[in-house]
Amino acid sequence: MAQMMREMMSNPEVFQQMIDSDPALRHMTETNPGMREMLSNPEMLRQMTNPDTLRNQLAMMRAMGGMGNGGTGGMGGGFGGMGGGPVGAPNGTPPAELYAAQLTQMKDMGFFDEAQNIRVLQQCMGNVSAAIERLLTGP
Repeated sequence: MAQMMREMMSNPEVFQQMIDSDPALRHMTETNPGMREMLSNPEMLRQMTNPDTLRNQLAMMRAMGGMGNGGTGGMGGGFGGMGGGPVGAPNGTPPAELYAAQLTQMKDMGFFDEAQNIRVLQQCMGNVSAAIERLLTGP
């Protein structure tokens, strides 16, 4: 992820390709013109990808009740459901389908390795908060 962010910061075309290839990012930058400018700011990207910043944000969300409880806490729309999710896979349901909502949330937060995200979501039984914490802190 760090390498991708460095490439993106040094090459605006990579940034543009990333936005164009992700419908959620494209929508976000089309509906909020300041978002594209913010995402193209190298210092802002460094801060957003700093593990300490991410840990602090997760701790703040947990303290506000937005994660780890099925999204019933104070964070509302943007993080609703992040703590919940499927506990067990119905027979024959592919993990990418089972965890589609969680994978989208993780991708929106900058975790783009889908195979790794699926593994961690399976280990955390669909809990995005726990999955992200595991990705940030290691095994």
